[in-house]
Amino acid sequence: MVAHAAEAARLGHVTPQIVRAWVLRFNAAGPDGLRNAEHPARRRSQPVSFSRSLTMQMD
Repeated sequence: MVAHAAEAARLGHVTPQIVRAWVLRFNAAGPDGLRNAEHPARRRSQPVSFSRSLTMQMD
């Protein structure tokens, strides 16, 4: 797998370590495992009320 990960990394412009992480995520949960989950420590850049207001203005 190391040679394949290195080649995939080169083609995808990422590191082999990232490719190996993707393989592990895919093997554990299938295609859904490749979706990016929100990081637990990540905070919203604006308050929810602002997002709702913006959404209502766009409708």
